[in-house]
Amino acid sequence: MSLVIGSIALDTIANRHGRRERLVGGSTPYFAYAASLFEKPKIIGVIGEDFPGEILREMEEKGMDTRGILRERGKTFFWEGAYSEDFHSRETITTELNVFESFRPTLPEGYQEERNVFLANISPSLQRDVLDQLGKDRFIVMDTMNLWINTARKDLEEVIGRVNGFILNDEEASGITGCRYVMDAAEALKKRGPDFIIIKKGEHGSLLLTNQGFILLPAFPKREVVDPTGAGDSYAGALMGYLQEAGEISPLSLKRAMVYGTIVSSFTLEDFGLERLRRLTRQEVEERRNLYLEMLSL
Repeated sequence: MSLVIGSIALDTIANRHGRRERLVGGSTPYFAYAASLFEKPKIIGVIGEDFPGEILREMEEKGMDTRGILRERGKTFFWEGAYSEDFHSRETITTELNVFESFRPTLPEGYQEERNVFLANISPSLQRDVLDQLGKDRFIVMDTMNLWINTARKDLEEVIGRVNGFILNDEEASGITGCRYVMDAAEALKKRGPDFIIIKKGEHGSLLLTNQGFILLPAFPKREVVDPTGAGDSYAGALMGYLQEAGEISPLSLKRAMVYGTIVSSFTLEDFGLERLRRLTRQEVEERRNLYLEMLSL
């Protein structure tokens, strides 16, 4: 099983398709639902008294290990945002940390020995706390966000030097490295220590850089986007879930994992919040993957 540590939230989202209030969100649920298509992820996070119990039950029914989710007195982390008409930007209207403000991740017994670990975009200091609790010879992949790039650069640079892989978007890669071009940013990040770098470019696909070279994959073409929230986290979840299922880490398995990340994240766009992932099946994923591979063939 893979292990994921990150935020669990309730989101209110507005865009040209309407407004949805208090949807389950945060980096961890998107990752976990995507990963559960391939394996049974273990989850570390914190929720408040207002978090819907039916979602926890659904997670368990899908095989996710929720023992690491703490329910504390108070309210769940809350975020409200509004997207521009073309989805190229979004405005944060409200952020309420609530129980997440005092969250200090502690790994339950047995969690420390999980080999595949994903550090979602919590603060670098919390990511470092988790690293200090893990055993040796772990395969650790991280994410980040602009907030930590701007406010916790020293801690972030330390964590980057301790992980095997780094998944981030092109804006974040440029913010860390100062590089204008994606390939330059990937090379600069790889020199900081990770074995591989994946830079997501939204509708323009993603790039993988390893010691063996690089690969560029396009996005799966979508005529309509309902809600892009969580697409990057579901990309990471599918990627890590496939690597767990494959049982190996190699340039070839990483490329195949990127394909699954691309496909699963394309489904996330089709409905608000987690709704499409909640009803997504592995058969649907494989059917779209076959279409995608046919699209790439020459």
